[in-house]
Amino acid sequence: MNISVSNRARGLYDGRFWSCSRIKLVRHYDRDAVIMILFGRAKKVAATRLVFQSSVVEGLLAYSKSFHPQEGILLLKGKITKGVISVTGLGIPPMSEHAEDAVSFPTFMLPIDTAFIGIVHSHPSGELRPSEADLENTFGGIMAIAAYPYESLKDLGIFDREGNRVPFEVVS
Repeated sequence: MNISVSNRARGLYDGRFWSCSRIKLVRHYDRDAVIMILFGRAKKVAATRLVFQSSVVEGLLAYSKSFHPQEGILLLKGKITKGVISVTGLGIPPMSEHAEDAVSFPTFMLPIDTAFIGIVHSHPSGELRPSEADLENTFGGIMAIAAYPYESLKDLGIFDREGNRVPFEVVS
């Protein structure tokens, strides 16, 4: 099965993919909580901050710009330590396919790696919010969208699996 992030991808989700999700951000009272799902076991971890390394932000913006006018896709790698989700790296999904309004990759080709915590893809249209198809086909608990012109933080949006904007910090 392919994960597809596009406006025309409705119907690709068959219900089996989400059992592979590693992390899910959910609203829990007045704070964000993280649900880690590994091999069917759930563990709840309070997460108070989301932090991106500056090199990760620079890399995802440059990668998105290099694929313009097609959509680009990357995996977010990171860890959770003491309530802080740190995004420390990027991964290129194997055999990904890029188009002007869609991007996909076969999820069965991904290695079993708990460092994959989310996905980032670009919107060449400049739209900085997830579409319905984006929300139906996300991977992990964090979804980042880089929008044209891919120049700065104003062209980057971070969202949870429900499409809510998630505040984040960038550190050196």
